Amino acid sequence: MAKRAAPGDDADAASHPFSTLSVFSYTNDVQAVAFARADAHAATQGALHCLFAPPSSRASEMFSYTASADGVFVLVDAAAAHLLGGARGDAWRCLYIHEGSTDKKGDETEGTIAALSARLAAEEVSVLDVTTLARNFMLVRADAAERALRTLQESLSRGRSLLAARPQLSRPPPLRLALLPPRLAIGALALAELPACAHALLRLVFLPRAPHAFLHYFEMGGEVSLIVEEAPLDALCADGGGGGDDACAGGEALRAALAPSLSRGWRAISVAAAQGAEAVGILSALTSRIRAPIMNVSSLDTNFILVRDADVAAVRAQLLPDYEIAQ
Repeated sequence: MAKRAAPGDDADAASHPFSTLSVFSYTNDVQAVAFARADAHAATQGALHCLFAPPSSRASEMFSYTASADGVFVLVDAAAAHLLGGARGDAWRCLYIHEGSTDKKGDETEGTIAALSARLAAEEVSVLDVTTLARNFMLVRADAAERALRTLQESLSRGRSLLAARPQLSRPPPLRLALLPPRLAIGALALAELPACAHALLRLVFLPRAPHAFLHYFEMGGEVSLIVEEAPLDALCADGGGGGDDACAGGEALRAALAPSLSRGWRAISVAAAQGAEAVGILSALTSRIRAPIMNVSSLDTNFILVRDADVAAVRAQLLPDYEIAQ
């Protein structure tokens, strides 16, 4: 994918917390396709091709697969959308929020998601957000991409403090929040490590012993991010999850690949709005109130805000009185 950079590094910007952030726009359109749980199998063949095709013949530079109680949500390059069984979806454009500092990762700048999503909410731009342990991607509809890029570029330039300037929504949008029960683990691995982990990923992603409460696989630029329930991950890594020597070797390979980055003890809060992806200001309304490390994964119908298990009580209190988190 070609990309255009919008740097936010000015000499007079060094004092504000976002001075080392830049926005890159990927010029290829991304297709967003949702499958109900009963139809999720329709996405499997194309998803397997996207996951395990050799690097030289990979059909999509971005691949995102999110499974939950509602079904499966896939993001893939528009040119590769035919792999999803003829399903068609909306065209989106990916904006990559790049952290230029070598001293911190993108998720270590407090308030980044809240500040940037608030700027887009003020422009009435709908946002799908995907965060990994190191990076943040915001997807906007293709016809709003130039406006969104310009908005973020201007916000990051000339030392402007996003936290001070971000607009406050006068009326919080109506949302339904629920805390999902399983504890989650988040990790990253390299694209070259996928073949050795193939059996383990097949069992975790496509052949789970129980329906997914929440699972997320994301690939972009050679980085693979995996968010999975701790219990099946531990069972898989302990004995291969059954299925013979290949499965056992795959479990060990996945354990070794994830070990350097694996972060445990996360919980997902599902956030649903009546308008789904058309709703504006969802991320801004919630993340501006939360004072804890967060990650976020969006589908067309639901946002999944990830917080550490130890922070759940504090986050619950921070969202009151506007929002109550159901168990």
